[in-house]
Amino acid sequence: MQKSGSTGSFPYRFGEIQSSAFEFEAADTPDNLSAFGTLVPIYPAGADIRQGTIRKAVLYAFREYSTEIEDEIPPVYATEGTSVSKREQLQDLHSPQTLADAKRARRSLAWEEFFYLQLTIARRALNLRAGRRKRTKTSGSLARRVIEALPFELTPDQKTTLKEIREDLNTPRPMARLIQGDVGSGKTLTAFLAACENIEAEEQVAFMAPTELLARQHAENAARLLKPAEVRIALLTGSVQSQARGELLSRLESGEIDLVIGTHALFSEGVRFNRLGLAIIDEQQRFGVLQRVALAKKGEEPDMLVMTATPIPRTLAMTVFGDLDVSTIRTMPPGRKPVITHLARMGREEKVYNWIRKEVQAGRQAYCVYPLISESSKMELKDAEGMFEALKKRFSDFRLGLDPFPSG
Repeated sequence: MQKSGSTGSFPYRFGEIQSSAFEFEAADTPDNLSAFGTLVPIYPAGADIRQGTIRKAVLYAFREYSTEIEDEIPPVYATEGTSVSKREQLQDLHSPQTLADAKRARRSLAWEEFFYLQLTIARRALNLRAGRRKRTKTSGSLARRVIEALPFELTPDQKTTLKEIREDLNTPRPMARLIQGDVGSGKTLTAFLAACENIEAEEQVAFMAPTELLARQHAENAARLLKPAEVRIALLTGSVQSQARGELLSRLESGEIDLVIGTHALFSEGVRFNRLGLAIIDEQQRFGVLQRVALAKKGEEPDMLVMTATPIPRTLAMTVFGDLDVSTIRTMPPGRKPVITHLARMGREEKVYNWIRKEVQAGRQAYCVYPLISESSKMELKDAEGMFEALKKRFSDFRLGLDPFPSG
């Protein structure tokens, strides 16, 4: 009597071996279609499609069309371990003889993906550097006025970064530079000083931040730091009301605003600049490449300066930011205290609250950040409004405030 073959998952549950998922194969299945005793792939499939159906379709496709599969990358670019042909790659992924064959095919395809990523970045970098824009010679007087009014001296790395930026601005190609540095290293001040160079050349500057709260903080700092240079500053976010928004956009288009600071609203359709010369993007990792491009399209070949506090190893920087020149600010301003981070697990909130009470009683301040502003029926996350009411009861002897400005 013929016997059929079967496969399945057999987990040990409730004190015994169980299985609820079987695959059967008839004993008279042709060898070229049999999966019994071989390595088989598991495909993502819906409830109405069986694994065997997909495997048969793949085997049929290979039998009929495998001779038409061509290699995409010339052999000269192949490296050790990735030199298998595209036909072998696909064959070993779908019908591997050994696990080593499947791993080799996966590695080879992954290498191809990285190759195309680097190729795309290289092409974008070439296109960027091929751009040409008119430059107006400046003396750097605006930036000097700001620097002379500072109650401290710039760090060596800030000075080096500014020198690299000025060198970029002395070339006919648009600047494309990334400033990376830890929180408190002075990236924002460096960006403001860079903005002074474009503003002195009678160009406008757009400074984009990922949240409205951060944009507002940048606007307040810009108003204070750039006061000696008499820079005309405006804040544009999603919460700016229609009448005020219309007046602001009109002033921006007429050139009455030198520096506009805002969120994603900066690259919305109704925003028009008189002469955008520099786009600054804070927390670059929070924005996509398309958002960066959308802001750049607001001007004619504007300079681009992006910032991040996220540590980026050189190899990763070359991959993700391969179209940008990189400046690093390592030295911290004198007197700057180090940032100390502690992780408290869920359930240990009481310890955190006790620490907050101790610090506030010592004359210091504390702030709490939550992922939501208001309670959501879709996400089980703490919200700022709800926690504000809870913390008012817990810290009834302290003065508490709720930031009314939403992110966006």
